[in-house]
Amino acid sequence: MKLIIGVSLMYLSLIAFPTTQSLNSTYTTTCPMDLSYVLRIPFKSSSCKNFQAPPKNPETDITTIPCCQTLLSLIAIGLAQHLKDTSLFLLPDIATSITCFQDFQSKLTSLSLPSSIVPYCFDPILYVTNPNGCAHIESSQDWVSKLNQTAALESFDTACKPDLTDKSYCDTCLVSGFKVQESLINLDGNNSHYRSCWYITLRYAAGLLTILISYHVWRKSLAKGRKHSQTIISFNDGDEENDTELPLFNFRSILVATNNFCEANKLGEGGFGPVYKGILPRNKEVAMKRLSKKSGQGHQEFVNELKLIAKLQHTNLVRLLGCCSEEEEMILVYEYMPNRSLDKFLFDPMENIKLDWGKRFRIIEGIAQGVLYIHKHSRLKIIHRDLKASNVLLDEEMKPKISDFGMAKIFEKNQIEANTKRIVGTYGYMSPEYARFGHFSEKSDVFSFGVLLLEIVSGKRNAALYRFEHPLTLAGWAWKLWKEGRGMKVIDASVRETCVPHEALRCIHLAFLCVQEDPADRPTMATVILMLGNESTSLPLSKEPAFTAHSNSDAHGSCPASINFSNNVITISIPEGR
Repeated sequence: MKLIIGVSLMYLSLIAFPTTQSLNSTYTTTCPMDLSYVLRIPFKSSSCKNFQAPPKNPETDITTIPCCQTLLSLIAIGLAQHLKDTSLFLLPDIATSITCFQDFQSKLTSLSLPSSIVPYCFDPILYVTNPNGCAHIESSQDWVSKLNQTAALESFDTACKPDLTDKSYCDTCLVSGFKVQESLINLDGNNSHYRSCWYITLRYAAGLLTILISYHVWRKSLAKGRKHSQTIISFNDGDEENDTELPLFNFRSILVATNNFCEANKLGEGGFGPVYKGILPRNKEVAMKRLSKKSGQGHQEFVNELKLIAKLQHTNLVRLLGCCSEEEEMILVYEYMPNRSLDKFLFDPMENIKLDWGKRFRIIEGIAQGVLYIHKHSRLKIIHRDLKASNVLLDEEMKPKISDFGMAKIFEKNQIEANTKRIVGTYGYMSPEYARFGHFSEKSDVFSFGVLLLEIVSGKRNAALYRFEHPLTLAGWAWKLWKEGRGMKVIDASVRETCVPHEALRCIHLAFLCVQEDPADRPTMATVILMLGNESTSLPLSKEPAFTAHSNSDAHGSCPASINFSNNVITISIPEGR
C-alpha cells in the first residue's frame, strides 16, 4: 500500500499556514466537489471533538496534529473524485477553493465538531490550480498529452487500477509511479520540480481509485503514521545531565528529501545498507543511511546504535542529526560529507594524487583523535570494532570523521576487555585475538588503526594482497621492505618524493607497533597521539607484526560466524546488541 500511503501524505505535505480571514469571506460560487460523503463515511472524529488550536510558527508541521491528519485524509477523497469528474487536479480559483472549505467546515459543524478546525488546518490557496507547476500540467488532458510522449503512461494506468489493498499490486503501482515522475522531470527540464511532479503523480493515482478504497487505505496509513508523529526522541541513562534528544523524521519527509531514494542520490553502500544524499528544508544537505532488511540488524540493535551515536560529539566523528523508524524502515540521518569516504581517494589512482603528504598526515592525526575520544573522553567508553578506510568520511576541508558505529560495543568505564562468540568486523583489520577467539578491547581498535595507517602511507589496500594471493599481508610486505632497509619503498609513489621522509617513516614504524600479535605490545591511542605529535619521543623497537604471512594466520578457519563479501574485503555481518 506504499503508493496509497504516499497519496495521503502528499495532501498532508501541501499544507502551510491557513488564512482564517479568507475562509470567513463570502463568495457566491459553488463548490464543484460533492462533500456529502463527509456525513456518510464513518471516520474517527475523537481527535477533533475538543480541538484546541496549538500555537503556530514557521516550523509548525500541520501533518503531525491528529485532528488535521483526519481532515486531510477526508478532503483528499473529494479531490480525487474531483479529478475523475472534471479532469482538474486542483480547484480552478481561490473563490472556489474558499467555498469548498466553507462547505467542508459546515459539514463538520453539523457533526458537532468545532468551527475552528478547517481554518486552522487548511490554506485554500494551496488547493488552487497553478500553471507553473510540474511540466505545466493542470488537467488530466495535460497529463495525457505530456506523457503520451513517453512509455510510462500506459504501464502506470494498468498498474494502478487493480485493488491496491493487495500488496503486490501496490508495489507494482509504486514502481510505475517512480518511472512516471522521472519522465515528468525530464519533460519539465527543471530538477527542482521533482516534488511537484511526484505530487501530481500521486493525485492522478488517487483519481484511479474508488472513494471507499481510498478512504479505507488512507485511514489505515494515518493510523500507523500517528505512532511516529513525535519530533524528538530522548535517550538517557538515569543521569539528567547525560540526557540526549534526537530529531525523529517521518518517512514521508525522507522520501521527499531523497527524491524517493533516487539512484542518482545514492552515495554508496555499506554493510548495513545504502546511503543516500538528501535535501532537507532550507537546502540543508544530509546523508541518509537506509538499513537493509537483509542486514541482520533488528529494531533493538537500531535503537542501541541510536543511543550510542547520539551521545558522541567530536570534530572527528560524523554527527548524527536524526532518525526515522516506521514499520520496517530504519533510517539514520547524518551530516553530509561532500568528499565521501577515504577509500574513494586512497585506492583510486586518479584520485589519490589529491592526497598529498600533508593531507594524509592530518587525516592520520584526526582519525587517532577520534578513536581516543571514543575510548577515553566520550560519555560512553566505546570499542568501534570496524575501523577501516571506508568508514572514515571526509568533509569539504578533507577533515576525517569516523562513521558507522553499527558494530560498536559499549564498555563500562572500568571494563578492559570482553569476549563474544559472534565476530563482527572486517577481515584484514581484525586483531588476531579477536578474529581467533572473540576477545576484544581498546587494543583491537589500535590494531585496526595500525592497518589503516599502513594503507594511508602506502596507498595500498590490505585486501588487495589477499585477492592476488600474495604470500604476505600488507603489514608483512611493509615489514619485509623495512627489515631490508627499504622503508621508503613502502610510501605511496605519488607522495614519496614530496613527503617529509622522517615523518612518513615514523608513521610506518608506529603502524608496526599497533599491529603486534600480543595486545600488551601495542600502544594505547593516547600513546599513539603522543608519538605522532612529538618527534622527540623515541619509538621502541618493533617485533614482527601479526599476520605477517597468510600461513601464520588461522583466523579464517576459526571464526564461528558466517561471512559475506563486501566492497571492503570480507565483512562479518552478524551484529550483536551493544
